[in-house]
Amino acid sequence: MTQPETELQPGKKHVLWYAGAAVIWTILAVVILLWGGFDKHSVIVVTTLENAAGGKASGIVVPFVAVVMFTWLLVACVILLGWHRVTTVSRMLHESEERHRQQLQKSLAVMLIVNPANGAVVEANPSACRFYGYSHEVFLQTSIFEFNCAGAEVVRKSMDEVREAGALQFQSCHRGADGSVKDVEVFGSLTTIGGVKLLHLIVFDITSRLNAERQLRDKMDFAENLLQNATTPTFVIDADHVVLIWNRALEELTGVKAEDIVGTKEQWRPFYPSVRPCLADIVLEGKYEEAPDFYSGVIRSRLIPEAIHGEGDYTFSGRNCHLVFSATPIRDRDGRVIAALEMLEDATERMSLEAQLYHAQKMESVGALAGGVVHDFNNVLTVISGYADLLKMTIPQDEESQTIAREISASVERASDMTRSLLAFSGKHDVQLHFDDLNQILAVIGKSLGRLIREDIELTISLGEGRIPVIVDRVQIEQVLINLVVNARDAVKSNGIITVSTNVVQLEKAHVEGNTVIPSGQYACLTVGDNGSGISAENMEHIFKPFFTTKKMGTGTGLGLSIVQGIVSKHNGYVSVTTTPGNSTDFHVYLPLYSGEAPQVQHVEAMVPSRPGGGFGILVVEDDIATMRLHREVLSRCGYTVFMAADGVEGIEMFAAHRDEIRLALVDVIMPRMNGRDLVEQIRRQRPLLPIIMTSGYTDDIIGHAGIKALDVVFLQKPLRPTDMLSAIESCLLEREEASV
Repeated sequence: MTQPETELQPGKKHVLWYAGAAVIWTILAVVILLWGGFDKHSVIVVTTLENAAGGKASGIVVPFVAVVMFTWLLVACVILLGWHRVTTVSRMLHESEERHRQQLQKSLAVMLIVNPANGAVVEANPSACRFYGYSHEVFLQTSIFEFNCAGAEVVRKSMDEVREAGALQFQSCHRGADGSVKDVEVFGSLTTIGGVKLLHLIVFDITSRLNAERQLRDKMDFAENLLQNATTPTFVIDADHVVLIWNRALEELTGVKAEDIVGTKEQWRPFYPSVRPCLADIVLEGKYEEAPDFYSGVIRSRLIPEAIHGEGDYTFSGRNCHLVFSATPIRDRDGRVIAALEMLEDATERMSLEAQLYHAQKMESVGALAGGVVHDFNNVLTVISGYADLLKMTIPQDEESQTIAREISASVERASDMTRSLLAFSGKHDVQLHFDDLNQILAVIGKSLGRLIREDIELTISLGEGRIPVIVDRVQIEQVLINLVVNARDAVKSNGIITVSTNVVQLEKAHVEGNTVIPSGQYACLTVGDNGSGISAENMEHIFKPFFTTKKMGTGTGLGLSIVQGIVSKHNGYVSVTTTPGNSTDFHVYLPLYSGEAPQVQHVEAMVPSRPGGGFGILVVEDDIATMRLHREVLSRCGYTVFMAADGVEGIEMFAAHRDEIRLALVDVIMPRMNGRDLVEQIRRQRPLLPIIMTSGYTDDIIGHAGIKALDVVFLQKPLRPTDMLSAIESCLLEREEASV
């Protein structure tokens, strides 16, 4: 080991000092003796001594010499003993330094000996040379400032701290000969070599460890950020039930901030008035059997067997919530449970939507049932209406019978309106715009509206002056009235008042009413008002949205007002709302006012067409036996030859058997085995130009306006009056004859 220039060791200093003192004392004694024998001054000294001793000079000189000689002998012994001790210590120190050097050279650890005075590298072992990439000779010419990436001031401060404390551990970054930088952990201690205080540094490469720690920290940060920013309310507790994570979604749900609960065992506080276990606490302890005591709907997860689910009703800031909890334990690599994670789902809205969907499905089922009822009921009405007309034709002179027949026909018309209302209710009614009078619509449905409200509610109907002409679908406008009145009924308390009125409104410029902008123009205005609780400003923005409702679960679907808006929009109209919260609400329906001439309605009473049937063959395909008999009776009386079939399959067979005789087909839409559309398509392949009339009271989406046009058929809505059927048959035959000329 290369030794720096040093001072003498303390043991050697003492030996040399004793030796020097003995030599000086001996020389002084000799000088005194010599002066005493050959110099008068010495004689004077001796004489003086003798006088002082009472004249006995020889008695003083001899002891003096003896004392000097003894002192010298004693010093000589001390010198010999000290020299022996110094040589022994020096040998032991040399052996110790040699052992230290050997350990330094053979150690696999990176070791450096550094002079703290200037930072010079005094010694570096082979491991250090390999670690830094320097040769031994080059290394001994460097200083620690050259390969330590920290600034010089930081390095000096670290060395001073080692000198003051005697030992120190710290981290730094060192640069190798190739320029690569490594993270290192340094253990520094103070050592003395050759009497000089030096720093003994042991350097460990911790680059991989720090990288692993950084990666682990990054993963942990990512996992925590993932949970913190998840939209699902989540919290995590450790093995001691202390909250580690309380994410932002959970803060938003419960109103409890993370800083108020992280680090505590109070995860129960936002949910319960007193201490009780959360689901995470239960899975952390593995006490799954206790979960049903605290939660409803407890089940094990299908995907993670150790996870568990539970439900419960809670209130946060006055808002009632139905929460679904999911908790699972978190294990380390050895399988020990070290934490538990719990996630919450606010299922309130989902359950409300499920209930609304279930109700909508029930309504759809009711609608499908209503459609089927309408189909059968329209067949019955067709038969009643047909035989009433036959009665008129059979006894034209009997006024009493004619009156009875007219009453029957009027009842059929009213029943027909009811079937159209059922179709509108079921959503199966296509928009059919006709000229109508808004006052007359309200007058007809007025009695029905009264049956929709409670006995403790007063219904007032006020009609505008004269007629209010509109082009509307009467059935759908009635549906608008029904929905608005039912909505008003649910808004008023006992002894409430609902008013329904009509009037004509002239807007000279665009008008803003509530949240609706109504362009200028003339409108027929239908108003439904109540003196109920009104609508809050918050709810006003959502009242026309599907499934939005302020009613209790099970008492409303949230579809009524959205249906109203949809119907009015189809009529190119507008719906506005004016309300005073806690006092009243008025719904205004603005429909374009019809300004043209009112069409003349002609009531055809005659049964016999202008042209007799002349034996023309007509194929009648109808699955209702009573309706089939009526058609056969009416057509036979008018001179037509009737070929009857009970369904589509029989219709195909009958058409094939009498193809050349059949001049027109009268086909029902809904039939067993083969529906009317499929039958017509097959007939069209064989005789593309054959006139076809299709009839139905409910098409069940089998054929719509586009299908009617594509099949080139005439469609008649049931209940079907014989006069309408005969007029349509005559028109089709005449049109076909003219086309063939």
